[in-house]
Amino acid sequence: MELYRGHLPVDAPAERIVQLKERLSAAGVMVNAFGVERFGADHALNERIFRFGRELGVVNLSAAPTRDAFDSLEELVDRYDIRIAIHNHGPEDELWARPE
Repeated sequence: MELYRGHLPVDAPAERIVQLKERLSAAGVMVNAFGVERFGADHALNERIFRFGRELGVVNLSAAPTRDAFDSLEELVDRYDIRIAIHNHGPEDELWARPE
């Protein structure tokens, strides 16, 4: 399943992450994704979300990146072995409705 901040905030303490993972595992549920997260040019902020994803054990982060996020994301995808799935809302998406 994919979780989002409403289920668990990215600044949740490690104990809360472990408890949630244990409860979901006991129910036979695996968390493989988290998002949708906004990513921008702030590499440190982006990395904080990737560290959280690693603790949660996800393989995908659903993302709404700005155009200036991709250098940071490319580095973090390689370092953390977590994929980015771009969440596009279609024609009403102000960032990605008309890719250049």
